[in-house]
Amino acid sequence: GRSELLVRQGLCKIVYRQGRCNIVLLAVAALALSVAGAGAAGAAGAQAGRPSSASSSSALSDSRSQRLLRQSRTAGLQLRGGEPEPVTMAAVTKAGGGTLYLVGLGLGDEKDITVAGLEVVKRCKAVYLEAYTSILGVEKSSLETFYGRGVDLMDREAVEQECDAMLEMAKTEEVAFLVVGDVYGATTHTDIAVRARDLGVRVKVIHNASIMNACGACGLQLYNFGQTVSICFFTETWRPDSFIDKVLFNKRAGLHTLCLLDIKVKEQSEENMARGRRVYEPPRYMTVNQSLEQILEVLEKREDARDCLSPDTLAVGLARVGQETQCIASGPIKLLKDFDFGGPLHSMIIPGDTHFLETEMLRTFHVVGDALASEGESCSAHAAPAAVAPAATVGAIPAGQATTTPAAKGARSTEEEVMAAMEEAVAKGETIAELGVRVLNESDPDVKAKMTLRLRLLWKDGKIAAPPAGSQKPARLQSEPARPDWVRLVDARTLKQGSKVAFVHALCHSESYAVDLMWDIIARYTHENLPREFYDDWTKVAADEARHYSLWRKRLQELGSDYGHLTAHDSLWESADETSHGLLPRLAVVHMVHEARGLDVADAGLARFQKGNPPDEISSAILEANVKDEVTHVGAAVKWFKHICERDATPNPELVFHENVRKYFRGALKPPFNDALRLQAGMTPEWYLPLVEASTAEDGEGPGPSKSRLPPKEDEVVVEEEEEGEMEAGAVDDFFDALNA
Repeated sequence: GRSELLVRQGLCKIVYRQGRCNIVLLAVAALALSVAGAGAAGAAGAQAGRPSSASSSSALSDSRSQRLLRQSRTAGLQLRGGEPEPVTMAAVTKAGGGTLYLVGLGLGDEKDITVAGLEVVKRCKAVYLEAYTSILGVEKSSLETFYGRGVDLMDREAVEQECDAMLEMAKTEEVAFLVVGDVYGATTHTDIAVRARDLGVRVKVIHNASIMNACGACGLQLYNFGQTVSICFFTETWRPDSFIDKVLFNKRAGLHTLCLLDIKVKEQSEENMARGRRVYEPPRYMTVNQSLEQILEVLEKREDARDCLSPDTLAVGLARVGQETQCIASGPIKLLKDFDFGGPLHSMIIPGDTHFLETEMLRTFHVVGDALASEGESCSAHAAPAAVAPAATVGAIPAGQATTTPAAKGARSTEEEVMAAMEEAVAKGETIAELGVRVLNESDPDVKAKMTLRLRLLWKDGKIAAPPAGSQKPARLQSEPARPDWVRLVDARTLKQGSKVAFVHALCHSESYAVDLMWDIIARYTHENLPREFYDDWTKVAADEARHYSLWRKRLQELGSDYGHLTAHDSLWESADETSHGLLPRLAVVHMVHEARGLDVADAGLARFQKGNPPDEISSAILEANVKDEVTHVGAAVKWFKHICERDATPNPELVFHENVRKYFRGALKPPFNDALRLQAGMTPEWYLPLVEASTAEDGEGPGPSKSRLPPKEDEVVVEEEEEGEMEAGAVDDFFDALNA
């Protein structure tokens, strides 16, 4: 007893003076206690190579000594001869009259327990709730009401020092030990399983959700996560930065890092611990904000981290995951640290390289700042970017005629000026139509995309007004949008491109024009007495197109090319120009013919990417996601076409559509049609099949899903078949017909 007291006091003094307790010191203390308790008989037995009854009795009776030994063993220290036995299922399920059930409760409320877990809780002799490695979203009383029985609370001290009684009971009775989240989300619970094994207690585990898998709620895919780290509260004397090493390791490997944030429940201050006073500090739960502040502090002194981490690095904060008040937000560290996540518990993620679907999911939640505009940045992204050489593909701009890219022109300062001017215009009260003209008059497609995404957020927040009903179109609206001089346009009839890079370039080009088309419909028809909902729909569509453009441009760069490295055709604005006088013709031709045609040929585009060796899964995934958006875009056009017909008391909107298409669309609609996607958009066959009959009669075809091709339209792109993984020329032509819109 005296030896134990001295060691305890010594440890407390070390903790008090150094601010931390090294696991080696714990091991030394455990050995000291064991040796002091064993006595001469234990030493003699050890020398003889056989166990001593005195030694065994003393060790078993000294629970604190055993606990320290187990902690040191868990840390990987070999304090006794031989390797520790592995914790196998066979070892954990030794025969006995009772059972210890380790039951995960999930993350939400009392109803998150599994059916199997609830059955166990209802029949057990005793039920204990561990209440310090995590907290549930409800009080203990809610659990007791739902379970129909009492629950005993076990804090850190009880779990670590007094659970022997629980294990002893489990030798003959059924006992449930409840854990928030999943059972093996904390090493404490593994330690209990090992202790039960050593005592011959049968252990059964009932798993549940924990933050380790529920963090996928933010959209970051679980198989892209690396090592998990814990971030503890900094103190005046202890400010560890070792966790950042794992973050850097993950980041350099392109992996996400889940950061578990410190919890302090029934903790003693260092002074009270050293003085032996059982006085406890109030509970503390680290917030996302505190963790980011600590990371910024670490970055100030860790120069080796600056190639991967900076105040502009994207971070994701999660609060109360699995509960009704769950909160998820993402943004650069310097801005996210000021976001209000509300009450505990919090977790934080530092993403690595992000797939575009992960980025799209993050946009589902709160987005602080514009960090997602550069989603997926790698460690090298903080260094000066290397120039991307033009890909050697058919249709590349000849040597000596290469145009200047935005980076070469020093567009960054221009972008800042444009964005600042736009923010000032918002503050002055410009309408969404007037702001849309600013986007149309900006030539850089990257800046257009950023302006679009920013305006959509401001619009959703109610900071931008719709134009007054019946107002004139903005004065600065031109007949055509400004376009970049570093993308060389040629006659569509002379464009011959068939490689995968050329195909992606064409998609990128069409999406850049789609951004302009959406802002043009917002700005050009303000005289139509349109409700705010009209502008809400089309700003969303514009934001979708801006993201599509950004994704395709990033994909081009991943393929070793870039937007502007190949020539592009000049016919994308023709239909918009020919329907600029009326909203019904614009909706009919641009959105319900051309954009709907994109739904019909989506399968051909996917086949193009899948035909390669190996298949291009990334491009396929981008296209699949974009097509889902395009369905809603066509749906918006159908919705507002019907609205205008109803407003103007014009019967039979389908017939009005037919009239506009025959008058303003060159050529006729061609099967096959993707009837399923069109139906999702609200276009039943009555809308489009009558427009097929006249043209197919001339070719001897019916209106069904024929694959025969009509003679090419005047502005149709001719695509040559190329080597290695190219799809048939007809299928390429089908897809480029839609791009010509």
